[in-house]
Amino acid sequence: MFEIIKRNYLAGRIGAAGVQNAVKKGWLTAAQAEEILAVESEVD
Repeated sequence: MFEIIKRNYLAGRIGAAGVQNAVKKGWLTAAQAEEILAVESEVD
């Protein structure tokens, strides 16, 4: 699920709120969410 969320976030299909919702649903850990959100910062 991590790779799917990451791919969708980087493609702009979901935002930071969507990543946080994935944590709430148990699809990601908080550490994985931080990793995904950090990747976007590196790209900018």
